[in-house]
Amino acid sequence: MGQGKIKVIIDSEYTFENAVEAHNKMLNGKGLVGKIILKPE
Repeated sequence: MGQGKIKVIIDSEYTFENAVEAHNKMLNGKGLVGKIILKPE
């Protein structure tokens, strides 16, 4: 990844406070493209 050969696609970012919303999005899976990121803010 550091060399730019692998590209990570991020679908969305959530804080830990919104982890339930992120989990529900993952379970639903509709329209999900890429990774869901949880940020420890």
